[in-house]
Amino acid sequence: YLKEKQKTDESFLPDGWFMTGDISQFNADGTISIIDRKKNIFKLSQGEYVAPEKIENILSKHHLIMQSFVHGDSFRDKLVAVIVPDPASFLPWASNLLGHPSPAPTLQELCHNSIINAKFLKIVQDAGRAAKLAGFEIPRAVYLEPHEFDIDSNELLTPTLKLKRSEATKYYANTIQSLYKSLESH
Repeated sequence: YLKEKQKTDESFLPDGWFMTGDISQFNADGTISIIDRKKNIFKLSQGEYVAPEKIENILSKHHLIMQSFVHGDSFRDKLVAVIVPDPASFLPWASNLLGHPSPAPTLQELCHNSIINAKFLKIVQDAGRAAKLAGFEIPRAVYLEPHEFDIDSNELLTPTLKLKRSEATKYYANTIQSLYKSLESH
């Protein structure tokens, strides 16, 4: 760490090995994949550990999803997600699902449509199951965010375009609470 000797010293083991904080896995073909950062992993109320970046990477492979933020904490047993749909594929998909209404709804209107939200949640859950995620790793509620996470306007991304998880948690605190309340009412 530049000009932070204490943090730099804490990053090295006594025998000289550098601790990156990366969580990795060995793949069947002998390669290694980095799946998350140690500081991002959290525990759910039932004791399961969750690597949210792994889930977000899986979700981002779906053609309807541009960005995602998966949230959970030690007081809850389920995950929720804030998802930014990819307008290029989402708008035609949503319009088709609603029977091509006229005038065409805006991205924001589509993101707040209950029919679209229910169908999108199923897509997210199906993507999680297809990727062989454990049941507790699959979000149980989603919020469709019409605005991208970025560096400038909402400051949810770092200059290297990584999600600022703690800032996202604060930024979406009310949304996260609403998602959990919706789960309690079902």
